[in-house]
Amino acid sequence: MAEQQPGVFAARVAEAQARARNAAAAVTLAEDNLSYTVIRAPFDGIAGNRAAELGRHVTPGEQLIAVAPLPDQLYVVANFKETQLRRMRPGMKVRLIPDIDPGAAVDGTVNSLAPATGALFSLLPPENVTGNFTEVVQRVPVKIEIDPAEAAWVQTSNLIAEIVMIPLSGWLSRRLSTRVLFVASAPGFTLFSLACAGASSLGEIVIFRAAQGFIDGAMIPPVFATTYLLFSGERRTQVSVPIGLTATLAPTIGPTLGGWLTDRYSWHWLFLINLPVGAAVAVAVWNWLDIDRPDWSLIRRFDAIGLVLMAAFLGALEYVLEEGERWDWLSDRTIAWCAVISSVAGVLFFWRMLSRRDPLVELRAFGNVNFAFGSLFSFVPGIGLYGSVYLVPLFLARV
Repeated sequence: MAEQQPGVFAARVAEAQARARNAAAAVTLAEDNLSYTVIRAPFDGIAGNRAAELGRHVTPGEQLIAVAPLPDQLYVVANFKETQLRRMRPGMKVRLIPDIDPGAAVDGTVNSLAPATGALFSLLPPENVTGNFTEVVQRVPVKIEIDPAEAAWVQTSNLIAEIVMIPLSGWLSRRLSTRVLFVASAPGFTLFSLACAGASSLGEIVIFRAAQGFIDGAMIPPVFATTYLLFSGERRTQVSVPIGLTATLAPTIGPTLGGWLTDRYSWHWLFLINLPVGAAVAVAVWNWLDIDRPDWSLIRRFDAIGLVLMAAFLGALEYVLEEGERWDWLSDRTIAWCAVISSVAGVLFFWRMLSRRDPLVELRAFGNVNFAFGSLFSFVPGIGLYGSVYLVPLFLARV
């Protein structure tokens, strides 16, 4: 009897192992069946013609959803009459003006015209067996790609306003005092951040971003000037390091944080995040920073002509550099005129700044060798730093 027990136990073990394999197979089958209840697209895209609903019975082979792959860039499909296609060609530059918002016009390029047959355009369609002329004009879909350069103007408008304001900030800080200028700028920047978050069109964002840049330009130079006023000697050098590090770190972390906020919440939070920070900065500066006094006499010596020349010189130059490649440089009349305006205004601006006793921008400071080389060494790294901040988002949006 004892000799038979090992055989019995071995049979029971084999039976238990068989049941375990059957149970594992049942689990795998259940997981497979569960996975069949999830619709998975073979690629990233846009869902359309969705017929699937919770609780609905479907049959094998039934179409539940259509997925169109994501386009390389934004586009719209406009329906034109065939009589409007006479001069339309792929590659043609066009301007789109939505009926619901005529002010939100954007530029684009005709990508393709939908193919059609003679039967489609026939005066008497084949399906019209009665002979009634029911369809004389056929609408033809035309795919128009939105020019990505339109989005670049969100940044370009900010830069144009900022580079006009930065030279002016020195005069304003002496006129109003650093404290008042900074406290006035921080809430203004915060207010236009809120306006950007509530914008309903690209045009509004461009305007609000330009206002942001203009106000932002008043806050950048005083930060470094304040360092030299508050500290001296070795302390001045030590404090300049964290300030420079902060100025460099912000554009580096900004795109990553902005991408996370957009993916996690929405693009509005790119601007809403500035609200508590701007308010805190304004309160802190007003309570803790008081290093100079306003000079009201400067208002009588304000160089309004110099300001106009500087704005025309820098603004037109920025437009030429931004739009020149797109419109074939000087072959475009607008680009050519902006180049002329920038050249003439630039010459007059430099002449006026170098000839006045109290210029708006003290260009004679570049006569100091140390200052000139220091500015050059700040300019060269800035090309790579801020150039990448501007170009990388556009590059990633296209690839």
